[in-house]
Amino acid sequence: RDIGVTGVQTCALPISPACEARFLRAIAERRRVRLRDGARDWELVQDLANPEIWVEQFFVATWVEYVRHNQRRTKADAGNWAELRSFSVGDDGPRVRRFVKRAVGR
Repeated sequence: RDIGVTGVQTCALPISPACEARFLRAIAERRRVRLRDGARDWELVQDLANPEIWVEQFFVATWVEYVRHNQRRTKADAGNWAELRSFSVGDDGPRVRRFVKRAVGR
């Protein structure tokens, strides 16, 4: 059932500074994949307090679109994700969080 709200996903990636250039090339491919699969307003931001943390964020129109987005993965997409994870520092790896956007005050 489509609940008609915008879905938001963030993925915090702790990246070794030594891998930054390769990470940025790989995340550019990730952006292409996300947009191909229906994501909107894809962004990459870096934590000012902890520059090793990069956060990928994108929006989808509805929850149904979010589920479809996650069902469109290919083997090449999985390889890209594995490459991005290989740049990660620490034991935790990427931290994915999902949100829904709610209108207030309208």
